[in-house]
Amino acid sequence: MQSNKNKSIDFKSSVFTCNKLNCSGCGACAQICSKHAIDMVEDNEGFLFPILNQEKCVQCGLCDKICPEVNSHQSNVGEYKQCFAATNKDNDYSRMSATIGACTMMAEYVLSIGGYVFGVILDEDEWKAKHRCIDNYSLLQEARNSKYIQSDTGSTYSLAKQLLNKDKTVLYIGTPCQIAGLKAFLQKEYKKLYTIDLICHGVYSYRLLQKEVDYWSCKFSRGKVSNFRFRSKEKYPWIYGGVINFDISNNKSNTHIEIHGSCSPLYRCYAYSGDGINYTLRESCYSCQFRDTNRFGDITIGDAWGMSKKRSELFQKKNLRKGISLILCNTLKGKFLLDHIDSQVNLVELSKNEAFSQDALKSSNRMIPKERYLIYNNLDNEDWGTLIEKNLHVNFDKLRTMYHIHEVKKTIKEVIEEMAEMFDRAGVLVDKAGYIKAVYERESEGPTGIGDQVAIPHGKTAAVGKTAMAVGRLDKGI
Repeated sequence: MQSNKNKSIDFKSSVFTCNKLNCSGCGACAQICSKHAIDMVEDNEGFLFPILNQEKCVQCGLCDKICPEVNSHQSNVGEYKQCFAATNKDNDYSRMSATIGACTMMAEYVLSIGGYVFGVILDEDEWKAKHRCIDNYSLLQEARNSKYIQSDTGSTYSLAKQLLNKDKTVLYIGTPCQIAGLKAFLQKEYKKLYTIDLICHGVYSYRLLQKEVDYWSCKFSRGKVSNFRFRSKEKYPWIYGGVINFDISNNKSNTHIEIHGSCSPLYRCYAYSGDGINYTLRESCYSCQFRDTNRFGDITIGDAWGMSKKRSELFQKKNLRKGISLILCNTLKGKFLLDHIDSQVNLVELSKNEAFSQDALKSSNRMIPKERYLIYNNLDNEDWGTLIEKNLHVNFDKLRTMYHIHEVKKTIKEVIEEMAEMFDRAGVLVDKAGYIKAVYERESEGPTGIGDQVAIPHGKTAAVGKTAMAVGRLDKGI
């Protein structure tokens, strides 16, 4: 390996300049080089960058020509644009997905017609995210749910091209820069290529996930962490956002853990800092040129954040738990995909201004915070949790205690309201609201637990028409 410096020709891409701000790590340059002169190599932070072997390079300039970071390539702007908020009709899709499972639905359609899907799986042996070619429903399950670490596209652009040249249908799912890289690599339109770009706030290095996994393993007596996910609706509803969840096992037991993102060092510095700053992104993400209305995917999918005030009819209790997706049809091919899952979703059309209201869809040139470098430069020098607490001025033990107390209070409230509903349906109450108020007042005086994991919430009030008792049992204790 040699340095990337090349003084004889005025090339602009990171392959030749080594400018990390001009490289998203899409890998298009390495995959298009017929001389195999470019390797994608990790830097000390764990991000992939192109390294040029000048002994193999013939200076054809093709890698520079296709680089989406330094060249203007045709996006889908102007061809078509239709925007929707979407909820699903099937609870199973919602339960297993970050939001409503729209990508999964579209991927299942492509597989059903004999096509191939390119999505991201999390390799738990290395804790790296990798793009994979998916040709069956079983492997598709591994690609579900959000992954915020940067994925390695490997040779998937080349494989997608091979399949397209054989007249196969291909669906490629990735971040906007990865879809731009794919289309630049292909250098032509393919009728049977469908692309989904995900609404992206930026990506961080897999090295942070490795630190996070070790952090939680230590918290749970060096148990083995598996089935790690970044989103869940089991404990917290969708509207709560990120939830670190995983299984922890040792010789004695296997337990599933759910922790809100604000109590996780990994999530805290990525999206829950409290000041709107993302502290751990790839450097190029801070000035991402693909955060815009000019999309490269046939369809754009993500969470419908930032619409609750203008679209309050959508943000009702059921949807707040299950999730609401934002779906942007950027081309007629995108609308074709959406039409094939129409029976599985409820769609509400949005104006373009409504749809592009969240920050992740707006062009920006953010300052790179100094804390970013303090975090990455000290990954091997300090304890992971302590490093984030020090730089972001938080206390994770206190945060987790606060969330636990909040959950207990929330669960008690839900139990009281559900049992009041049972009484009301049975004709016991003359004033349901008055009864609930009386029970709350009694609870505020002190716990009504009587031991053996049994509690008797109650109240004395004229809101009750006749004496009655309801019995309920929680799936999990509080």
